Amino acid sequence: LLVKLQRLYTSAMRENGMTESSNLVRRFKRLLSSSFRINRAVGEYAQQLGVSEAHLHDLIKKATGQSPGRLIRAEIAMEAQRLLAHTDLTAAEVGYELSFEDPSYFGRFFRREVGKSPKQFREAIREKYQRTLVPSLSAST
Repeated sequence: LLVKLQRLYTSAMRENGMTESSNLVRRFKRLLSSSFRINRAVGEYAQQLGVSEAHLHDLIKKATGQSPGRLIRAEIAMEAQRLLAHTDLTAAEVGYELSFEDPSYFGRFFRREVGKSPKQFREAIREKYQRTLVPSLSAST
């Protein structure tokens, strides 16, 4: 019975094109996570995946509710946050690490995506970390 249900489900998904689109979405996300530092243009991802930019946009938007460009920016912003939180690199160095040629553009990008400047973000993270660290240290002594 389970095998029959699986075959019916797979058949229905193929008819709806869901198998192909979900496969493409997975491939896009995998490609994005491995090359977001280099590739920023949706067209480059579409070319690597062998589809048109419009087709990629439509499938990604339908599957995730966000455009491919938004997902690319979110991945870059997440890596910037990680670098600011876990390294002592300056904001300019983080920008260069993420292939921004102009530190001021990186600052504007970060503020637009995260809602804080890189400096404000780092200070907030460090303050939060120190607050959670201090009580746990005093509780253990």
